[in-house]
Amino acid sequence: MISNTFPALIAGSLIGIGLLPAQASSDFSQCSLPKGVVMTKNLADIPSPVLAEMPGLGAANDAILSDADDPSDPITDNIPVMRLVGAVREANRWAVVYETGDFANTRVVALFSVTQRTAPLVARRTATQEAGVCGILKTEFPE
Repeated sequence: MISNTFPALIAGSLIGIGLLPAQASSDFSQCSLPKGVVMTKNLADIPSPVLAEMPGLGAANDAILSDADDPSDPITDNIPVMRLVGAVREANRWAVVYETGDFANTRVVALFSVTQRTAPLVARRTATQEAGVCGILKTEFPE
């Protein structure tokens, strides 16, 4: 006789997995940034000198290497190691917010000072939650 417990556990697990978000979403408009600040979630909007400083950055909806993936596995060669959450610009200053780790993701804010040809990294700060990201952005782009 087959137990009904096992199929119920499988169904419950699949339902639970389906409820988990694929990635954390961010709404920087909740950060109360100054009116002159421009926000984007599009890689094409970020200047090429900034992107050159961030190899391995994927688009906002891209898959990224998971904490459990083996980066030396040839199957993972084309998978980005970090995913764009969003970017903020005011004049020549850019803040690029990205996440790493996929399942247990970490948010990082990379700050750049952009000229026509270069974009030196000014600072990199880690935030565990969206409120932390807003705090960093408010400090860097005060009203």
